[in-house]
Amino acid sequence: MPPRRRGSRGEEMAEASKEGGINALPDELLQHVLSLLSADEAVKTCVLSRRWRHLWRSTDVLRLDADKERWKSSKRFKKFVNHLVLFRGCSPLREFDLEFSSCREKDEKGDDSDEDESDDDRGEDESDEDSDGDESDEHSDDGESDDDSDEDEDSNPFQCVMMWVMYALICQVQVLKIHNFNERYIEIDGGMPLVSQHLTKIELSGIVLKDCFLNFSSCPALKELYFTKNCCFDSVKKIFSQSMQCLRIFCCQFSEYHRTLIYAPSLIRLFLEGFWGRTPFLERMPSLVEASVRPHQDCDDWCSNTYTGNCEDEDCDGCHGMIDKIGNSSNCVLLGGLSEAKSLKLIAGPEIIIFGSDLRWCPMFSKLKNLLLNEWCLLSNFWALACILEHSPVLRKLTLQISKEAKSMMQTEENDNPLRKPAAISEHLKVVKVHCKEVDEVVYKIGKWLSTLDIKVLIKRRNQSPKRFCSSKV
Repeated sequence: MPPRRRGSRGEEMAEASKEGGINALPDELLQHVLSLLSADEAVKTCVLSRRWRHLWRSTDVLRLDADKERWKSSKRFKKFVNHLVLFRGCSPLREFDLEFSSCREKDEKGDDSDEDESDDDRGEDESDEDSDGDESDEHSDDGESDDDSDEDEDSNPFQCVMMWVMYALICQVQVLKIHNFNERYIEIDGGMPLVSQHLTKIELSGIVLKDCFLNFSSCPALKELYFTKNCCFDSVKKIFSQSMQCLRIFCCQFSEYHRTLIYAPSLIRLFLEGFWGRTPFLERMPSLVEASVRPHQDCDDWCSNTYTGNCEDEDCDGCHGMIDKIGNSSNCVLLGGLSEAKSLKLIAGPEIIIFGSDLRWCPMFSKLKNLLLNEWCLLSNFWALACILEHSPVLRKLTLQISKEAKSMMQTEENDNPLRKPAAISEHLKVVKVHCKEVDEVVYKIGKWLSTLDIKVLIKRRNQSPKRFCSSKV
């Protein structure tokens, strides 16, 4: 009986094992190596041998980088990606990573106009335009703006972003990353929501977002959502996800005229840091464990007239500048949604009123064990700090970060009214840590106030070991 003929796949593996080196590795390891490369680098490996010809198609990570050092024009990048998704097929994806690190701007297009035109067969008229300087000047005078607008539209890769995202979803992608580091925003089409049973993580930056895109009701497996830098929520009314467990919004813009509502009942970790515009409205988050909120100094929830908001000055944009207000009986914008967290970090400048405004409704922090605040809580004669301590029955650890500005802030507000004291505090709170650069009148004032509550103070100066507060120094 003649021996069975070895298939082409077996022949390729046999040849690879004879050659040794990297070719001796199984396909799974080679695909992992390819997943570490950008897509254009991975595609180039198809010329190495017959075995490598189609390996790039089954790689489960697709990395696309529109860097100007890699691509001579935006049009070339767009053309490459469109051909890539066409020839790759629907092989499953674990991660889709699209990055616009530094796309070539309009004023740089002249450097590559000859090459782009020859590649795309633009026609005889444009070739003559490049070869004859006089005709180029005359042509630019007649219709430069029309030609430039057509070229911009044709070479703009941003217009294909949503199409590429839909391709990734068809390939059952689990991790979706779109990072735009250009000054020009990517505008996501608001009429196309994401629908995926496999998507677990999304990272976005440099994108103008719409309501429909942020409705993740059709993404039941989504767990993590990161808006890392310069995302714009200006027209977004609601962020919705019943499955999301981690949300981070860093250095992003909200509307100054309305609040964006965040509905994420399964959220475990929340980070709202460096945002400007109006503070988003948080719905109840019963599973919340950790949260950090730090508005930017340009946040629109500010007022120089009162610490708790709603001043009587009708011209105050911070208190009366919103057009579209969220109707809710509690009127607690932020702290109501954070009230069930176990660990909280609340940092704000002295004129940011969102924390003080919410505390007027006395939210109960029934699960809070770890709390970090800065000097905003000392205003109004320690009213905010007293309110939080009174409504945190199981608090165990409190840290106060005091900056140099606290002294001038306290002097500006100085009055003869007595310091506020909580009616009751947690029996578990024995020591409060105070982090400061120098021990001044503000730090001693904090220590003296806490000593009246039978709480010890541990003062930690920068680059120095912690020291116990001594009341005799007051």
